[in-house]
Amino acid sequence: MSLWYRTGTISITNGTSALTGVGTAWVANVSPGMMVVYDRQIIGEVQSVNSNTSITLATAYAGTTISGGAYAIANLGAVRDGLIAAVNDALAAFQAEQDGPLSGRFGDGTLAEPGMAFLADLNTGFRRPAADQIGMVTGGVQRALLSSAGFNAITNLLLNGSQAFARSNILGTVSQSGGVPTGAVIERGSNANGRYVRFADGTQICTGTLTSGGAADTVWTYPAAFAGVDGVTFAPMSGAARIANPTSTGIAITTLTFNVFNLAGSRSAVNTALFAIGRWF
Repeated sequence: MSLWYRTGTISITNGTSALTGVGTAWVANVSPGMMVVYDRQIIGEVQSVNSNTSITLATAYAGTTISGGAYAIANLGAVRDGLIAAVNDALAAFQAEQDGPLSGRFGDGTLAEPGMAFLADLNTGFRRPAADQIGMVTGGVQRALLSSAGFNAITNLLLNGSQAFARSNILGTVSQSGGVPTGAVIERGSNANGRYVRFADGTQICTGTLTSGGAADTVWTYPAAFAGVDGVTFAPMSGAARIANPTSTGIAITTLTFNVFNLAGSRSAVNTALFAIGRWF
């Protein structure tokens, strides 16, 4: 039932309690206790509904006689029921808050809206991804996870603004900017020319094996280029008793040129171990 009923018109004589209606359907729409309003004034309380066109007021009407006037009957019961429902909803909502955040307990939350978030930044806070886990979320992305296994920084872990290293990221690609390391601590690699290791401080070591040429200079292309070469060594690995002099004829940042001579002073084809150290920046 709606709050107001206005269908039809009313008539009532001063000093009486009999309210008469024309075009009204009061039996289905009006109940005792409702208030009749005319010209923004309450003219009486409904005591009984006698028919669709007859109502008896609780007290005699004291105003000016009305004939065919527009009216409204207020369903105060609906107002009351609405207020009760609103209060019950508010109590239920408060109880949910009291059982949850107000008691220090929060929902699991999602990446888009963590269980513990901020009014001005709803996609940043803490959530519960699974049992015994706390996820740290910023911008809708989980950046770290605290669990029984420990604390895992899913993206970069910084200490005083600098990258922190662990077993998982010590090895990787080294890099630098203006002489300041920006990548991993150690980089290892290999290719057809040998193996290399680079360190974050700029040190680079290259190793390899190559058979020296018996007729011409032998060129070793380093497995990784240097920015500057500090030193090289190379030693025959076979036929050592016949070797008189392994000799370098050229050290560059990308190659080493060398020969191995036998006791008679001739070039020899000998499997040779190669080593070079320097800097990659």
